[in-house]
Amino acid sequence: MTIKVEFPFQYLKTAVDAIPENLTGKVDVDGFLRIASGDMYVNVYLENKAYGGPEEGGWWYRYASPEKEKCEEYFSERDEPAKKYLQRVQEAHTAAVAWCDEENRNRNSDIGSMASDGRYTARIESDRAASWPEERPHYE
Repeated sequence: MTIKVEFPFQYLKTAVDAIPENLTGKVDVDGFLRIASGDMYVNVYLENKAYGGPEEGGWWYRYASPEKEKCEEYFSERDEPAKKYLQRVQEAHTAAVAWCDEENRNRNSDIGSMASDGRYTARIESDRAASWPEERPHYE
């Protein structure tokens, strides 16, 4: 049995940034980064709501599908300093968020509306983008 432990990007970045410059040669920052994060992915999703069923007056659920051409994989280079790697991932995420914001401005992106066209979102994740939920939820 394999247990997967994920560290949210902001905590990982905070931990690496907190290491003083004079200790970077003494502390295996890059080893820590590879163990803690593995490879990172900047994934872009189109999120929306779908009708779940008529139970109790009707209910809705959120779903998302990846925009494959906008998703990127980031490998940590063996000799690349951890801070540089995290900066590279952060810059890619910032660019993806800017793309999402521009696309959302040109569409009805309010997922609370029945006329919604969906809303683009960008995330830093430890896995390739995948649609969610994996199965359509059902009312219990």
